[in-house]
Amino acid sequence: MIAIQKITPRQYRSFTSVLMFSIWGMGMVIGSLVFLYLGYRLDEVFGTEPHFMLGLFILTIFVCNVRLYREAKSRIEDL
Repeated sequence: MIAIQKITPRQYRSFTSVLMFSIWGMGMVIGSLVFLYLGYRLDEVFGTEPHFMLGLFILTIFVCNVRLYREAKSRIEDL
């Protein structure tokens, strides 16, 4: 016999929140790698070894964290 359990709307929202935060994590990693590479290329062109690479990396992490904080805050207010 198979037991079927219905998912309540509250449980469904918690599943979507977990999925949303995992997507934010992947976006942060992919964005960091893209801007690290872009900074590396800019450093090669201008001859400024780690400056663009580190600057764009830190900028990416900062912007992603700010957007993640805003998204989490709006999710908390919706509860």
